[in-house]
Amino acid sequence: MKKLTLALALVSATSVIGAEIENPIVKKLYEKGIITKEEALKLDKKEEKKFVKHANVIKKDSPEFLLGKETHPNMKIRAFDNPDMYVKLGIRLQSTFENYKVDYNDPTKDDINLWDAYLRRMRFEVGVGFSKHVSFTMDIRNDKANYQDKGEQNFNVGDAYLKIKKPFGTSLVNFKFYRGKIDVSRTETVKSAWVVHYDRPHVADEAAQFVSHNRRATNAQIYGNWKKKIHYQFAIGDGIYSGKFHDAVGNDLQDASGKIIEQDYMYIYISNSWMGGNKKN
Repeated sequence: MKKLTLALALVSATSVIGAEIENPIVKKLYEKGIITKEEALKLDKKEEKKFVKHANVIKKDSPEFLLGKETHPNMKIRAFDNPDMYVKLGIRLQSTFENYKVDYNDPTKDDINLWDAYLRRMRFEVGVGFSKHVSFTMDIRNDKANYQDKGEQNFNVGDAYLKIKKPFGTSLVNFKFYRGKIDVSRTETVKSAWVVHYDRPHVADEAAQFVSHNRRATNAQIYGNWKKKIHYQFAIGDGIYSGKFHDAVGNDLQDASGKIIEQDYMYIYISNSWMGGNKKN
């Protein structure tokens, strides 16, 4: 029994001697002789656990994006002195390799089949929490890079909104400001990763442009829900963009209906939905 105890003591002493102190402050305390190495290692491990608690992966099975599932910003870093303050970071990439047919209306041209590889989604996403109720979300995107003959294209701001969630302690009243998405229809609001075909119908995309440019022109919103069954949204903000006045085929509507002389580019939008019956009004 004494031999076994001695062996364990030797192993423990060897592990302490060979171990490295990572935290620079703890290491300095040890070097100055203020604490022993064993105490330094214990303190170092404690500080490491505290850091992991403040900088962690939100969803452990995040590699599921390899299976084609959409993910969200997944690295979360909390402030040491305020657990309600945080920064969330994420990168979203989605590539596709597809075949499509070009059907010419001109009978003198033969229809052709083409192959195309492009990045359907390429985004850097950031979320910042300021307090229990206030946060900011933003992303920089270059969607459909190398799509057909469009080349590399350019990065631009996608979502960029300040959210005030449950300021009165109820889900009935929430606020969004700046570039929050407008709930113009179920087809346009549901994430593309959740629909049967990830490219939305062109007619729905073009119709949405007559409410709000890219569904997120500068706006202010009040929205909420009752027990996640009845939802509403009231928004006021910048509206349409004349460069998007075309139909799903690409015909310019100004050519068809004449030049638009006067247009109010502000709008007020109200929507509601009854989720219990899976219906949208």
